[in-house]
Amino acid sequence: MRRSFGLALCAVALSLSSCVDGSVNNAATKPAELARYLPEKTRFIQAVDVARAREELGLPEDANAAPTNNKLGRPNSPQSRLFEVTSNAFPTVSEAYLTEFKARGSSPLDGTLIRAAADGEGLDAGRMTIVSTAEAFEDVAAKLELTGYDRNGSIYVAGKRTPETAATIVADAGDGRVVFADERAAANEVLDRFAEDADPGPVAEALQAVNGTVRLAVAAERGSASCVTEFAASQSSPGTRAIVALEIEGEKPDPERFNPRVFTGLETGTPSVLVDALIVPFSVRRPPKENPRDPIFQLLSESSGAQTFEVGKPGRTSPTPLLPSPPFRSYDCP
Repeated sequence: MRRSFGLALCAVALSLSSCVDGSVNNAATKPAELARYLPEKTRFIQAVDVARAREELGLPEDANAAPTNNKLGRPNSPQSRLFEVTSNAFPTVSEAYLTEFKARGSSPLDGTLIRAAADGEGLDAGRMTIVSTAEAFEDVAAKLELTGYDRNGSIYVAGKRTPETAATIVADAGDGRVVFADERAAANEVLDRFAEDADPGPVAEALQAVNGTVRLAVAAERGSASCVTEFAASQSSPGTRAIVALEIEGEKPDPERFNPRVFTGLETGTPSVLVDALIVPFSVRRPPKENPRDPIFQLLSESSGAQTFEVGKPGRTSPTPLLPSPPFRSYDCP
């Protein structure tokens, strides 16, 4: 049912983005297609259609989505905006530049050739990212070897000479898809899912419910009493409009049960029903002139239940809104 829901929503999401990206025809470049191969138990996913973001921002097709230095251009310029939205789903480079670690060599990818990315976090497997690139993997592999990675089959493991900000594991999933992971077991699971052409897990499936350039999907906390099992949200890369889809368990959603008051910083539109989900457009109520928040991340920041856990190297922690509570409290469950 959710797959048909995702296709049906395409018709109503045209205000956010086009359902068909004419610049890239390969399904492997679509963020939802990348996300389906993340581990089944992934609970938080961010995904970006980088090719579409370049188009929306009026940038050339080869605009660099992952700069190799910390000169990111004017704040809120199209180029800076491209880097910002890409880094949501490909955090390796952004973590390097937002910390004091040496950044050069942290990513082996040519930023001008990145097409899409999907990043997932779970309670057990750490962080995983799948990036679609037009770059030949033999070129990527050469850079990995130069930065101290050791090869074991299709997997490259960071060595003593590898920059501290680089991913521990990098793997070739074929067809221009490159896997980055904190743990080897997680990378192997992703490669196995590619080999099996596995069905998406619940959160990756929820991600298909929205069609914007920048997307996220989150699972309810284990043991949650809410009838909202997952939610997905998306927006265009300029971030002017957004939509959230609440997956409701057990009954057809009722718009009258939606409670917008839990989103104190957001302006919500009229909710509607599509198959088994409640669809709600929204925007930031009073966006600040400096450092405005994207609507979908404002949705996350409304949570008081954000968790902090280890990302990447031991000793480094990053606040991550893994299980935000407001979307799961915004529906009056029977």
